[in-house]
Amino acid sequence: MPDFKANYVKRSLPLAVHFAASSGALKTLEGLVQYAPGDALMTGVVGEHWPIRRTDFEASYEPCDAQPMGVEGQYRKRPIPVFAQQLEQACTITLNGERGTLKGKPGDWLLRDQSGRAWVVADALFQLSYAALDVPTV
Repeated sequence: MPDFKANYVKRSLPLAVHFAASSGALKTLEGLVQYAPGDALMTGVVGEHWPIRRTDFEASYEPCDAQPMGVEGQYRKRPIPVFAQQLEQACTITLNGERGTLKGKPGDWLLRDQSGRAWVVADALFQLSYAALDVPTV
């Protein structure tokens, strides 16, 4: 895995969220990802889709409006720092819990949160969705 040197945070952009009624798989830009009932099914800024485990979603997203957590609607990412490195070569990330694999190509971004979870974001989406932090975090 590359050396993570830069700190970023996801921009506070409203994203559409639905919650899965049953298990399934969602084709993301980076690969096929499994989801379970109750997991959040996200729609991003350019119409891309990805699932997030319910516990991870509740820990890192908040409603944009007055709706309670867990109700379908608009959510935004909390300002949680992530470590990011732009890929110089292709890589494959295996998601925890045998949920699938993500494939990154040169120019994409490999991100990791402080718990060690990793994911891949295409460069164009990264530029729209993430901002560099002014103050380094550990």
